[in-house]
Amino acid sequence: MRIFTRELYNQLQDDEDSLYNTHFIRKGNGRGVRRIDEPDPELKRIQKFALRVLNQHARLLVHWRACGCIPRLDVRERVMQHSGWEWMISTDIKDFYPTVTFDMLADIPRLRPYMDGEDIRCCLRTINNEQVLPQGSPTSPMLANIAVINLDNAVENMLQRWLGDMNQEGGAGYLIWEVANNRREREPRPAYRALFSRYMDDIIISCDSPDRADVERLKDNLLELVRNHGFTPNIRKTKIKPYYQKQKWIGFSLNGRDAMRNQPHVDKRYVNQVIDEGIEVVMRRGNPFESRSWDGKLEYIRYNNVGRYNRVLRKVALSMHLQGVEIPEWVMAYDEVERALTAHERRVGGGEEEDHEVRPFFDNAGSFYMYSSSNTDAGGNTYTII
Repeated sequence: MRIFTRELYNQLQDDEDSLYNTHFIRKGNGRGVRRIDEPDPELKRIQKFALRVLNQHARLLVHWRACGCIPRLDVRERVMQHSGWEWMISTDIKDFYPTVTFDMLADIPRLRPYMDGEDIRCCLRTINNEQVLPQGSPTSPMLANIAVINLDNAVENMLQRWLGDMNQEGGAGYLIWEVANNRREREPRPAYRALFSRYMDDIIISCDSPDRADVERLKDNLLELVRNHGFTPNIRKTKIKPYYQKQKWIGFSLNGRDAMRNQPHVDKRYVNQVIDEGIEVVMRRGNPFESRSWDGKLEYIRYNNVGRYNRVLRKVALSMHLQGVEIPEWVMAYDEVERALTAHERRVGGGEEEDHEVRPFFDNAGSFYMYSSSNTDAGGNTYTII
């Protein structure tokens, strides 16, 4: 099956730079920058068509424990399966997209009926003299999932062998995956159990084991598998967490109060970080809702926790109001935003405008404030609590 035309393929080989717009954005952790290669409108249109073809056959092309960027798959439900285990092993693949090369994708037999070699090359970009997946292309997430299927299979087989060795008295080991149910507490279970999932470059293994040494060996085996399949594990992000410590994966808390209710939540620190980023844009007289990267983080919060989504809207909208930046109509339509603005107007005396500097700050207790014309602190500065 051919998706890309020969003319477009030849143009990519002759003048690839003309079809991509390269820019850099700051990473979420503040350490370094991330390269984004955005295709031009015509190339992006064809890549989106190729993505639709891949999405139609996603369950045949990717491993069944992969859960990132796969249509009609509830990520939250997959994460809930990792709540309440004794141990959590997590690691991250370093420089994920630039590590996926043409040779990796060409060696996947199940991809050939849908994309030939030239089609695959039209979804790659030459970086450092090697054709790799560009971060910013519509097809990159799905092709990355397909390229890692051999690693996914190896991790699953490794867990099966580990469970078989550990559960010698109870027979062959087995992989538990349907764990988000009440039967788990009532049924007898072996001393060793394991489950793994992968969200793009983030890999997690949840297991039950009475001995930490066995878990350490399982972690070492996982890192060795990642290296053997052409990837580099991020040692700084590789962690082992027992049940009595906070277990967190891709922004979800896996134990504690929310895990007992089978409702992992978006971490509060991540929500505060998104609020800070939005207010930082507002302080420059910008509109954060026009930023695709920030809006994507906001959508992630909305999908997983509506209450904290409303909190982000309320605080960012109030900062826009204080800075005189126009608030989008769809944001104003939220009752919580309208109530926050009404309460602020009531505090400042019926909405009369005053000429004063507006700047955000956090007090020692972590409460967020915005200086305005409401209350006065010990230094004579006026502020409003939002």
